[in-house]
Amino acid sequence: MDQGYGWLAKKARCIQRSIDTPTSVGDNTLMTDTIRIPEFRHASFLPMEVEAITNIKPATIRDWRRRGFIPPREGQGWQRFTLFEVAELLILRTLSDQGVGPQRVGAWLSAMASHVTQHAMANEAAWETIEGYQAWCEDIADRESRPLAFTTKRFGIILPAPGGIHAVDDLNSFYQQLSPEASAVTIVLDLMALGNNLRSRAQKPIATVEWWEGQEI
Repeated sequence: MDQGYGWLAKKARCIQRSIDTPTSVGDNTLMTDTIRIPEFRHASFLPMEVEAITNIKPATIRDWRRRGFIPPREGQGWQRFTLFEVAELLILRTLSDQGVGPQRVGAWLSAMASHVTQHAMANEAAWETIEGYQAWCEDIADRESRPLAFTTKRFGIILPAPGGIHAVDDLNSFYQQLSPEASAVTIVLDLMALGNNLRSRAQKPIATVEWWEGQEI
């Protein structure tokens, strides 16, 4: 099956160096450093794959697009969905099961989907190769200056208006700050569990890496 990998928007900064064959110029030997730059790709998904992961029928997705609950798509024919879009749909489905319709979901959906996507990728099983997973972890640590475990949050907390949405790791500490009334109507999303479900239900690698070579400046 065509994995349909699409480019990630940001090029990774982590590099691996190797020494080129020395070139002699007169009495001097020149050594050049070649850098290997990883480009990370997410898998894309056909409508039937999206339905298997989210349990949302293509007709429902089309209706949600028409009504503006999710962004419109350009082009005709068979659509492919990005990993990020699948994460958004999985969140919408989970909220729907808890009585929260897509019309009540605000701009915070993309922020929660980012956490779900990273949780989905944070396992060797998500990657086509272990090398790709290791390079991605190193790049995350390099960009964020902290380990992978600290770049994502475990839970998404939806509070009644005007409370908004919060991403936290410790539910108990968060609930201690809430009034009993707010706690009673709070909705909790287990972002890690959603990421794990996405990865396992995909039944294929959801990320890969391609290496490009260049000269170190």
